[in-house]
Amino acid sequence: MHPCKQSHLRCFVAVAESGSISAAAKRLHRTPSAISMTLSQLESLLEKPLFEPGSKARLTPFGTYVLDLARDQLRHFERSMDSIRAYARNEFGRVDIAAVPSFAARYLPALLTEFVGRYPQVNLSIRDDSSAHINRLVEQGVVDIGIASPAEDVSALNCLPLFSDPLGVVCSRSHPLNELDRPLAWADLAGYRFITNGTCALIRSAEFHSLLESADMDVQNTTSLLALVAAGVGVTTLPRLAVPGARHDIAFKSTRYDGLERSIGILTSAGRTLSPAAAAFVDLTEQSMTNELLPGPEIPET
Repeated sequence: MHPCKQSHLRCFVAVAESGSISAAAKRLHRTPSAISMTLSQLESLLEKPLFEPGSKARLTPFGTYVLDLARDQLRHFERSMDSIRAYARNEFGRVDIAAVPSFAARYLPALLTEFVGRYPQVNLSIRDDSSAHINRLVEQGVVDIGIASPAEDVSALNCLPLFSDPLGVVCSRSHPLNELDRPLAWADLAGYRFITNGTCALIRSAEFHSLLESADMDVQNTTSLLALVAAGVGVTTLPRLAVPGARHDIAFKSTRYDGLERSIGILTSAGRTLSPAAAAFVDLTEQSMTNELLPGPEIPET
């Protein structure tokens, strides 16, 4: 029996994505007979069929499961090869970064400008996402660095704290809540439509959770959420940094509750060593935040 090789997985993924052996052969620059033989070897090794009988366009349930794992393995292999080639060329390699939108919008431009100036040959991949998803991306090895709120169970991750960001109520400038010249209580929000989002999970108050129970709208995308709030559709809670200072149609209102904040840190995998490029980005971020070299929020409160 042949041992499973990276070429077996690459062949299987090509057939599954192309829908036929002939199309996969063209994609991999191999003969159809070679593709067919490699696929047969893999199915023999796994002792289960990967495709439904008579069709290479329909995967069996087992084939669907294997396809996800095979893609992950090939992505990991390609990333490893990218790093090896970069080291061979005396370069730093590639860094994959995921950050919460508020940090990405406020701090990443200055950080990336400085980093690219120092390391112009590094390849960067940047995405913004929710804290919960970023924790998973780092743990799964999809990204090297996450900048987000750490999950409660961070045993698989290292977290380097950067700063804390107060949570408050966000409403339109014309909303009645904006006319209250004092910190708000959860009771002040009663009677208004409340729009939930991912950061609501950071608030533990039983009184606040009664607001969540009556909420009929959930929006995870910050841009869409702010647009709805600005239009007067409802009110929400967000970290102060998530409200752009240039938005004159939205107000950030402090609350009366001490310690109501989210923490932001640099998340890395506890089980993997960072590449030189990734380690350099972590060092730059930590130094910039510690020495206050990055711009502050500059968010007016009314």
